[in-house]
Amino acid sequence: MKRISELIGTDHMILDLAAQDKFQAISELIKILGNSEYVVNQQDFVDHTIQREKDFPTGLENGTALPHSRTTAVTDLIMAFGRSKQGVDFGAPDGKPAHLIFLFGVPRGEVKDYLKTIAQLSRMLKQDRFRKGLMRAREPKGVLSEIRETERRLSELVV
Repeated sequence: MKRISELIGTDHMILDLAAQDKFQAISELIKILGNSEYVVNQQDFVDHTIQREKDFPTGLENGTALPHSRTTAVTDLIMAFGRSKQGVDFGAPDGKPAHLIFLFGVPRGEVKDYLKTIAQLSRMLKQDRFRKGLMRAREPKGVLSEIRETERRLSELVV
């Protein structure tokens, strides 16, 4: 299983999402993944992810959301990060908008790695320090640095 820091590159981050709703946010994030060798059909990726979001909203507590879809439109686990200052409603249980959005594309047969990745990211997102660090980051390198630091801290706790 890859670490979050290995899955996301600085070219797959938007630190000031323009989106006004969750479907625009999904489209905006998938658009930046369009140049990836792992995206074979960008429109199918968008369509599947939006449909999945309509069926099962992916908003979590603490201003986060994890939109995703299992689709043949991607050939490997792929990820993008978006940050929204105004927040986007992803249907979180606490009713709060998402400011930190991690979008995933998952090949149909790779459920196991995806579930491990989501578990890892969920542990990270439970930490107030991590969420605040992502909100403070001024550039994508700062986001990646925050992800790496939190991965390091969590791995020390597990050992």
